[in-house]
Amino acid sequence: MASEPADLAQRFRSLLRADAVCFWRVNAEGAAHPACCAPADLQTEAFALPRKQSQPVEIERGSKAHELLPLSVRPRLLAMPGEPVALRCRASEDCGFFALWSDARQLPANVAEMAGFLGEHWQQLSKGQKVNDDLASSLAQMHSLVFALPQGVILIPHDLRQGLVNPVAAAWMGIEQAGYCDRVLLIDALSSFIDQADNKGELRDHFAPVLGGDPKAVTGCIAYFAARAVALQLTLAPMVAGELRGWVWLMEDATERKRMEEQVRQLAFYDPLTHLPNRRLLIDRLSQTLLASKRSASYGAMMFLDLDNFKTLNDTQGHVAGDLLLAEVANRLVSCVRETDTVARFGGDEFVVLLDELASDPQESKAKAGFIAEKIRVALGEPYILLVEREGTGAVTLEHRCTASIGVALFIHGSASQDEILMRADLAMYQSKEGGKNRVQFYTEDKGAAL
Repeated sequence: MASEPADLAQRFRSLLRADAVCFWRVNAEGAAHPACCAPADLQTEAFALPRKQSQPVEIERGSKAHELLPLSVRPRLLAMPGEPVALRCRASEDCGFFALWSDARQLPANVAEMAGFLGEHWQQLSKGQKVNDDLASSLAQMHSLVFALPQGVILIPHDLRQGLVNPVAAAWMGIEQAGYCDRVLLIDALSSFIDQADNKGELRDHFAPVLGGDPKAVTGCIAYFAARAVALQLTLAPMVAGELRGWVWLMEDATERKRMEEQVRQLAFYDPLTHLPNRRLLIDRLSQTLLASKRSASYGAMMFLDLDNFKTLNDTQGHVAGDLLLAEVANRLVSCVRETDTVARFGGDEFVVLLDELASDPQESKAKAGFIAEKIRVALGEPYILLVEREGTGAVTLEHRCTASIGVALFIHGSASQDEILMRADLAMYQSKEGGKNRVQFYTEDKGAAL
């Protein structure tokens, strides 16, 4: 079994007796680079060795050993007692070493064994040194980059005991100090941080497949923290940086972005005055209701509502009073239906109510829809107390009475298209108005044909 680089380096230093030898690493071009040197006055920068080496191990003595050294250190070596000895070993075509003793009597007795050992293991030693150097360089560069980023960043390498947390991530996660942190403790802190999110279940389901191993692709999810009024974009990605392998968490404040997205969604799918779904969202809900009807064989109902004397209020008291009335109508409608039902505003004084999953029997479904429709009619007929702001005179309290004509169309999957369902409810509503207003009218095939 091959020795670890650290163990080889230990044996290497012992064999060289560092107190009596200078040592250089030699690359393929023959350049000697200092590796460990003693005594200090023989230390030198890199220099070029003659291209002579024909044997794996060569020993030079006396003046021949002098000639291998740069001029800057020759006078010091000549002043030392004894006969210098140089040992040159080629471990492979692209690496080797060069060692120098100031006196042959200091040369280890097992020099041949030592040279063979070093020749055999030098490549592994060099590789281990290169890995360590590259790793240290990568860590230093990564540290500087991560600490400069405005996003929260957590680096968790696979093969190191420590991860790295930048100041932004440390602040969000409640870690006292940014910097290197024990890998296990860092993962525990990250897990606790996810548990604080309002949607922790979604986050755990989303990231569970990659937390157990090396993620193969970037994946992300929004974490919501209502207590902090913050939304964070959490992104998990593979990390490959030099010799580093692992994964990186990115944390970015998405609060403003989510707020803007919600505003766009509101404008696209909701009425700005009443905050009820608009026609576009109602059509989508109707599609879902029809699919549910196909699965359950249950009826649904579409209601069209038109306020009977809304125009009078608008004409006499102004649009501000009209808007207040419409907002109050919306509130009363929502209070009359179930959470699964949909109340929408089509524009003006027209509202639509979509009831789903009534019953599988048409008569029972009609009874349920009629009960809700009557409940709505009564609620909308109650007096409205409106506090209207008048420019120059302040707030004025108005009492207004308003009724609604309601048309109802039952449907089940396959009985009619979406447009036909809406048209039937609309026709029933007009029939309600023609019948005296402030009443509920169900659509029937014969009456629909007559209209």
